[in-house]
Amino acid sequence: MEYRRLRSGKRISALGLGSGFLRDAGDDVHTIVSKAMDAGVNFMETSMYDDPCAPAIREAVREHGDGMVFQLQTGVHYPGGQYAATRDPEECRESFETELRKYGLDHADLLLFHCVDEAQDYERIMSDGLYDMLVEWKDEGRVDNIGFTSHTPEICRRFIEETVVDDFMLSLNPTYDFVAGDNGLVMDPERLELYRDCERRGIGIVVMKPYGGGILMDAETSPFGRAMTPAQCIQYALDRPGAVSVVPGIGSVGQLEAMLSYLDASREERDYSFIGGLTAADM
Repeated sequence: MEYRRLRSGKRISALGLGSGFLRDAGDDVHTIVSKAMDAGVNFMETSMYDDPCAPAIREAVREHGDGMVFQLQTGVHYPGGQYAATRDPEECRESFETELRKYGLDHADLLLFHCVDEAQDYERIMSDGLYDMLVEWKDEGRVDNIGFTSHTPEICRRFIEETVVDDFMLSLNPTYDFVAGDNGLVMDPERLELYRDCERRGIGIVVMKPYGGGILMDAETSPFGRAMTPAQCIQYALDRPGAVSVVPGIGSVGQLEAMLSYLDASREERDYSFIGGLTAADM
């Protein structure tokens, strides 16, 4: 397993666990977390649609010596056990305390604002004191790294230029990155500069949706006209400047094994260079 450093200095595995679909795994949640940690995974993103998996996660991590680095999110909570988004400061405070208790933590390694995609949402976070709240928790030692999650490069740009953040989670894969150029497909210059700027500033990018929601692994749905493997998708994401970990959503033991297959894949099996030879007409 490869490990990369967060700004705090903590080392996290280049492959992480995305927990959004763990509920689909039923009784296999404990097995999934255990097998992942056995393979060297020590990083986990915890935002879920509902949270019945938390006890099994906590138990598996405890059995492995509490070596998991948790990425928590504020702005998401679980009234009645079901996911709900919030920007209410008190609900954010309460949900942060709940998440710490849920996983037996005394502080958060990473704490991110949940799903900031719109300018008005960003502005509310800044004006209502939510950003200041995270800074306060970091100053108090309750949080090591602060940041946000987003699907919008423009919002990412505002955060890194107008605030001080350590890391953020972004949907990143070739579907989002490539656009038609004069002589074939090229990297979207806005996204490429964002990645490079993060690397220069020491801001880590946690990659979500590396498989494009699965469309990249099916020739019929892939915009590139051929299926990519998990190893190719993961290698692509890890090669982006600033990337610190790739966290596919895992909902079964089979999906975990597909992710971990990257570790044994050859350079040829990880190679995604065919994308550079495509043109707009191929898509």
